[in-house]
Amino acid sequence: MKLLNEGLNPHCKLEVKDEVLGETAVLHFSLRGKFPDEDNPWPLSSVEIDYWVGSRSGRSVCLQAVKTNYTLQRSFSSRREKFDNAGYPHLWTSSAVQDGKSKQRNVTFRTIESEPKFDDHEAFTTAFPSNYTVSDMTSGSAAILQMSHPGVKVVYATSTPVHRRAYIVTALVFLALLPVGLYCAKNYRRSKVWNSKTNRLG
Repeated sequence: MKLLNEGLNPHCKLEVKDEVLGETAVLHFSLRGKFPDEDNPWPLSSVEIDYWVGSRSGRSVCLQAVKTNYTLQRSFSSRREKFDNAGYPHLWTSSAVQDGKSKQRNVTFRTIESEPKFDDHEAFTTAFPSNYTVSDMTSGSAAILQMSHPGVKVVYATSTPVHRRAYIVTALVFLALLPVGLYCAKNYRRSKVWNSKTNRLG
């Protein structure tokens, strides 16, 4: 960082200028050098990144930014406009050029609440479509939840999962021990027949 500030970095160069963007006095930060691209990190690309920073309602705000990759012939720009008295932009315009194709997006913020008020239920409760049935298997009560904002309708199953699990476990244990029981019964019959034959011979 020290080499960058002093202009001694061999890979990149940072310049800061006082300029006017529209009717606003801004600081123009221009960074040029060799950097890895997020899609093609190697070899390094010749990149130029420019930021225009101004003041809105006593706050420093990035009014415009442009990133140009000369090696890959790509560019991206972002501009914020129509600031309100609180210093928030109501128009955000971005454009990108890649592979010879240009895309632009305009976003308009109609209302911005600097101090929004909401409760935990409104912010964090998951809302499912009305045609979805969601079962809660963590509470141990086999509750079927129908999530509908702002209320939550809960319908409990007629039988608890504890009883169902007991039935399932009992059936599995019975099936697991059934071959052992049949094997023991078969051996018992064989031993009984053998003892009967032995007694006859004796």
